[in-house]
Amino acid sequence: MAEYVPDEKGMAALAEFIDSKMDDVTEAIAEDARWYAHVRTGTMQESTYADKVSRPRRVVSDSDHSYYNEVGTEKMAANPFLQPALFQEREL
Repeated sequence: MAEYVPDEKGMAALAEFIDSKMDDVTEAIAEDARWYAHVRTGTMQESTYADKVSRPRRVVSDSDHSYYNEVGTEKMAANPFLQPALFQEREL
């Protein structure tokens, strides 16, 4: 039986393609999260972005009150924006 020898150029091209698609999906999730964000002052929308440098990629909201809007508190109902954006159906 012949031994499998990976094609290095092909593997590099595939890795680059996957990275590009992951960047696209991360940006799409961040865009949807900004759309879903509860707007009062616009701070959550402005502070939500795609962190495409970190691995794994992530969508970040630097606003101090993002967490409380996402999960709610004793006195405030949740207004999630990250989770709906994550589970939004999208084509690749």
